[in-house]
Amino acid sequence: MKNSTNNAKSKLRTLVAKASILLAFPLGANSTWSAEVPIDAPRGNYQGAENIHWYQQGSLKVQDHLEGVSLSGSEYVCNQDNAYESCSGQPLNKEQKMYHSQGRVPFVVAIWVDNRETPGFNFAFRRAIREVRRINEVLSRSGVNTQVYISTIESKDLGQFSGDSEEIWDYYGHNESSVVAYARESEADAVMIIRNTEDMKTPDSCGASSQGLSSDTLPIIVLGCVDESNQGDDASALAAHEFGHVLGLGHEYNDRTVTALLNHGYGHHNPAANTNTVMALKKGGKTIPIFSSPDALWHGAYQGSSETANATSALNDAATTAALFYERNWGHLAKDNAESTPENGEDISALVGKWKVDIPQIWSDCNNGDRFGTSPEYLVIGIEGSSTQDLRMKHLQGPLQPDGSVGRNAMLGRSVASHENQVIYTGGDSLEIIETMVFADAEQYLPGRISETFQLTSIGPNSLQGYYSRVYEDMEGSGTTCQFPKIEISGERK
Repeated sequence: MKNSTNNAKSKLRTLVAKASILLAFPLGANSTWSAEVPIDAPRGNYQGAENIHWYQQGSLKVQDHLEGVSLSGSEYVCNQDNAYESCSGQPLNKEQKMYHSQGRVPFVVAIWVDNRETPGFNFAFRRAIREVRRINEVLSRSGVNTQVYISTIESKDLGQFSGDSEEIWDYYGHNESSVVAYARESEADAVMIIRNTEDMKTPDSCGASSQGLSSDTLPIIVLGCVDESNQGDDASALAAHEFGHVLGLGHEYNDRTVTALLNHGYGHHNPAANTNTVMALKKGGKTIPIFSSPDALWHGAYQGSSETANATSALNDAATTAALFYERNWGHLAKDNAESTPENGEDISALVGKWKVDIPQIWSDCNNGDRFGTSPEYLVIGIEGSSTQDLRMKHLQGPLQPDGSVGRNAMLGRSVASHENQVIYTGGDSLEIIETMVFADAEQYLPGRISETFQLTSIGPNSLQGYYSRVYEDMEGSGTTCQFPKIEISGERK
């Protein structure tokens, strides 16, 4: 969740045994999922075309969410008095600090997609997008107030693994270092791994995932059976099923192989219609693309009960806490992690996190008589560290550029030779950030060096104030220097 502003302290650290967190989804041949536009269909303005191309997937890109109007409010701890009770007052099956937020909660995933191409598994990034879209379709159809966004998609060599999704989960599902680093760098609440299993022997289980809600074990979702040879069956429900597990859902109430976080967080099998909601696994039942709810109608039959099969309610209860995994472990809620609380006990949680800073247009007078100005812009600055002596800038990101690139490097030119920064703690709630960029064939300047200074003089829980200045120095021997005046800046926590 990437628009949080509350600084509540999370103290819960629970390591869950593998037996309780490895969840599988078997593949059947009875899905009633509606047909979709093929993933390699031609471009055009027709129903379903928005499923095809990355450039049309604005609603799935976390950058678009961050740059737009916030769809959810600030989170707050809702069960201070009883850690065995959810935000809605339902009993929890384990102790869990729970958060709540009004609106549509953003859940961010980073994705590794298999780099092995086969005839039925091409356009790999589009396949990743399709699985996320399928999750969001089920969430929306069911009335769940959360949406999945994508922060990063990367190709991954998964050749060391068989077609068994559980094998991949066994390797990565216990905070394996590379996947944790990937999630942290991508600012993700979970990592989704998509395996190309076409022409491979696969077990009955095509998916595996972690059982939520996790406090400090990174949620992992592994999906197989998503190639074109498997699209006539329950593969359409696979991603939504595994996502449900990450948020604490079980299968059916009478199938206690998986215990739900909330007693009503189970799927529903309707014997009269022989249908299964997304989480239910009744053999022979037809999967329908909704989570269970006593208010959900499918072909005239209700698909749930308030006591044992109301997965929609359970998801709405758990969504904010699940969507704060990044913040609870590495962001502004991680006060009891080494990331935010040094051994000397000094609280630097107000300093670390992600900030959006607005910079107005400024003009520069150069020593050769030239005068030019910059366009108004905003920057997204990430600060991390374990103490006041170990603060560092995680990233410095600007708006999306016309060529599709993101960040200050794209704004300054096409070839940035070096990019260094230094974060200095100046006491109290203030920092100074000195950033230096050297570039070769810039569009805005001659080859040279830019030094920027951010003096953040007042950093609060939700906002900051300070000053910004910039100096340009030519590196081709002309001696040109352009000094931009110091200006006031302000920002807000993202």
